Amino acid sequence: MTFKFSIMAQNPHFCLLFYGIYIKNKCYFNVKFVHLISNVYFCKTLIKTQDMKKTIFVILLIIAAAIGYKANALIGDVNGDGTVTAADITALYDYLLNGDTSSLLNGDVNGDGDITSADVTSVYDILLNGEEPDPDLPDFTVNVVYNGNEATVTVAKNIRNQMTVEINGAHVNIVAAPELQDSVIYNLSGSTSNGSFYMDGDYKCFVNLTDLTIHNPDSAAINIDNGKRIDLTLNGNNTLTDATGGPQKACCFINGHAVIAGSGTLNITGNSKHAYFSDEYTRINSGTINVTNSVSDGFHINQYFRMDGGNVTISTTGGDGIDVGCTKDPTDTNNGQFIMNAGTLNVTTSANAVKGIKCESIMTIAGGSITSSTSGNAIYDPDKADLSSCAAIKCDSTFNMTDGTIYLTSTGIGGKGLNSDGSVNISGGTFTAVTTGDVYEYSSTLDTKAGGVKADGSIIISGGTVKVAASKYDAKAFNGECGFFTNGGYILGIGGKSSTVSAGYTQRYKYLRNQVITAGSTYTCEGISFAIPSFYNNAAALVVVSTPNL
Repeated sequence: MTFKFSIMAQNPHFCLLFYGIYIKNKCYFNVKFVHLISNVYFCKTLIKTQDMKKTIFVILLIIAAAIGYKANALIGDVNGDGTVTAADITALYDYLLNGDTSSLLNGDVNGDGDITSADVTSVYDILLNGEEPDPDLPDFTVNVVYNGNEATVTVAKNIRNQMTVEINGAHVNIVAAPELQDSVIYNLSGSTSNGSFYMDGDYKCFVNLTDLTIHNPDSAAINIDNGKRIDLTLNGNNTLTDATGGPQKACCFINGHAVIAGSGTLNITGNSKHAYFSDEYTRINSGTINVTNSVSDGFHINQYFRMDGGNVTISTTGGDGIDVGCTKDPTDTNNGQFIMNAGTLNVTTSANAVKGIKCESIMTIAGGSITSSTSGNAIYDPDKADLSSCAAIKCDSTFNMTDGTIYLTSTGIGGKGLNSDGSVNISGGTFTAVTTGDVYEYSSTLDTKAGGVKADGSIIISGGTVKVAASKYDAKAFNGECGFFTNGGYILGIGGKSSTVSAGYTQRYKYLRNQVITAGSTYTCEGISFAIPSFYNNAAALVVVSTPNL
């Protein structure tokens, strides 16, 4: 009896041909290792055995050798001499231009099942950058690994022809072709003290940071410029720092819609301007972000900022903690808004006239925890011909709070707790504000006081617990130009000047005078207890209190 079969190796251009015959209970094998393009027989042997177990064993050994051939081959070693050199490029060109297969042992360098000019490019990449193609890399994936002053970039084979990659030391520039209309996953890891990551494209993408450290002594550490949705995932501990006095807008710049999540940490230092900048909205779902220092704003965001989870801590020496501005298109969703639904946000700022949290439109607090502190003084702004003071929260429109916890402090001259250009509406949650600064006087007719809650519209409290201790220097706990209304909740206001409740209120209130408020003590009035911080005192406080039980 005779039989014949073949087995393909992992390299699709090779196979094993078996020809066998049984004669008197003996099995004779003729085995050939064939290169399919050239039809060259690399190995030819005759095996004979009469033991069926040995026969099966021989077959399995040959199959294993075939399957393992590609794995053992040196990637880029086209001519099979054991090294990757210019001779391998010559071997590819000899085949592509002339059909010469005499030196073509492993021409499919990138593992895409064919021998084309792309394999020439892969060999060039290996020779110039040490970059070996990874046939196991998932489709639409780019891996960037930083190692000191070098970076290695590996691109999935299905998008290699649509990606332009430039590497200069550890500075990586990647641009996706406009026709690439699929989401690409960029995985960044490793460490460099002289590197950066720049990416551009016309479609949304995913950027995963895993134990990444980038310091760029010249410009931004990360610059994503494609203007689409960017899902940024944090894994492990990641640190970004940028150049001092550089041209960049931020250490981490995203021109697009940023959605941040993950279980890891991102530490950002803005040595030139902002620490983090997004040209459109930023949403935080999870993860931990620490702005350790920023010359200007910690977060500078256009369109809107929304926090649904995670932990953010921001410290700035020259700008606002979070500054949310409007885009040029007034129809953009939630334009200029700050939205807090969950998570923990801690902001500390120290410069004059800066804001802990600032937005150009509506601020909505529906959950989570906010702590914001400012220590700078008010100033006269010649550009606006007006005074500008610090505020732990500055809202250019309506402030709405339905749930959550807010704790605000402002210790500089003329500093405010909450300053709203519209109305303030609090219907739930716990709100606390403390200010201690003196009056800022620019002239005999122009000054500003360190008020607790100030609104150009109305202040309406209808629920929750609201406790405010305004500066003893002639400051009001509640100062609404269109009225202050106690309509519900537990309200306790302490100040150097009385907060007048407006007609139309729906919950009773009462005033107390000459109350002694001692630093570090607990002041209790009508069942409301206020833990007075160690930096506040007022020996002759004016108090307003309102509860459902009065």
